[in-house]
Amino acid sequence: MGPGDERSRARLALVTAGGVVPVGTIPAERTCDLGLVEQLLRLQLAARRAGGELRVTVLDPELQDLIELVGVADLLDG
Repeated sequence: MGPGDERSRARLALVTAGGVVPVGTIPAERTCDLGLVEQLLRLQLAARRAGGELRVTVLDPELQDLIELVGVADLLDG
């Protein structure tokens, strides 16, 4: 884990033919709920429409459990 990861729920990166570009993190202060999962799925859809993939590295067990419960872990693996 890099600096600041202990205060993040997840790291986000955009994967394209040109490589991998880090695009941000989800702060630990962000409520872990279905709204967060929906936002991640919307970002993934936008990335795919643009010809890329969203890579979500989940660092928070609560978020990981919610993603698995909803059944979208394969969509967010990038």
